[in-house]
Amino acid sequence: MHIRMSDQPDVFVDIEPVWEKRMRALRQHVSQSRDDPDMDTAFRRIAGDLGTLGGHALAEGFRRLPPS
Repeated sequence: MHIRMSDQPDVFVDIEPVWEKRMRALRQHVSQSRDDPDMDTAFRRIAGDLGTLGGHALAEGFRRLPPS
């Protein structure tokens, strides 16, 4: 089974327990504008939307792919 990020996810991973750690790590990528203060709001909205779909407060979504 292969899983990848997708705009049509069918697998959702709860990221609420690691949210702060995740955001601290993302902020380290300053060359990619990851230190923008608005980034937290945008990422939280996306994670919240995916969490709603997956039954979590915050989630990342992936698409399960069949073996090739």
